[in-house]
Amino acid sequence: MTNDILLRSHLKRLRLPVITQNYARLSKEAAANNQSYQDYLLALLDGEVLQRDENAQKLRLAQARFPVIKMLDSFDFNALPSLNKELVIELTRGNFVDRRVNSGRECHIYRRLWHRENPPRDRPRNRRLLPE
Repeated sequence: MTNDILLRSHLKRLRLPVITQNYARLSKEAAANNQSYQDYLLALLDGEVLQRDENAQKLRLAQARFPVIKMLDSFDFNALPSLNKELVIELTRGNFVDRRVNSGRECHIYRRLWHRENPPRDRPRNRRLLPE
């Protein structure tokens, strides 16, 4: 019993609430399944990391102060028929980053969307600053 109290105290001090909530249950499961200490520790830390990532995402959304949170599943693709729905959904997965693709159709669609949001304003076509 003393170890349990001391462990909870340390976990609270280290600010590890998910581990505090789950260590006893995961310990019993690990013992029942003959898991190694590393597997048990990994299960504890996975829960803590997932919770912290979720909290960080919520915090960033709150700090952004968006007037309305919009998700891609609520986007009306019929309003823009030239937009390829499958391509947009594929781009949201981010596989092009793993494949190291930064040109072609993927880049072109981002450029089109960016220019639609940020049209060029009296910007000269020639970007040279110094005369020849």
